[in-house]
Amino acid sequence: MSIGQDSRHVAIIDDDDSVRRALQDLIETEGLSTLSFASAEQFLDFEARHQAACVICDIRMPGMSGLDLQAKLKAERFRVPIIFITAHGNAEMRTRAIRAGAEEFFTKPFDDAVLLKILNATLERSAPAKGSDEDREVSVGRSAQGVKGVTDEGSST
Repeated sequence: MSIGQDSRHVAIIDDDDSVRRALQDLIETEGLSTLSFASAEQFLDFEARHQAACVICDIRMPGMSGLDLQAKLKAERFRVPIIFITAHGNAEMRTRAIRAGAEEFFTKPFDDAVLLKILNATLERSAPAKGSDEDREVSVGRSAQGVKGVTDEGSST
């Protein structure tokens, strides 16, 4: 896939090929562009990773975990919204991810419609402003309003 200068993509990181393909199909039905990675390391090695407008990432993967990726990106000051998905989540893991800045934390299986709602809201908030990269960094953070009160099961809290 060739990536243009102004292209923005949803990066999908999951070691399960069937999950990656299903997410890719789901997101592309919304008219969004995706990039798919089998590992956190593969994403980090991707030269154009800065063009990811959002990352949807599994937690448990061989090698670097999703939470470790989140910490590494934060340490590098690479600000991109992250939505976590996992089959092995718990309250402590969810709290850790959200406190570190994750947009949301879903337990598999999750409601596709709720994921798309969160993704679209995240992309809207993180859309690059007409100004500088600093404007984007400020807009990437979780807003005090919006859909952040959605639980793993997709119901509002």
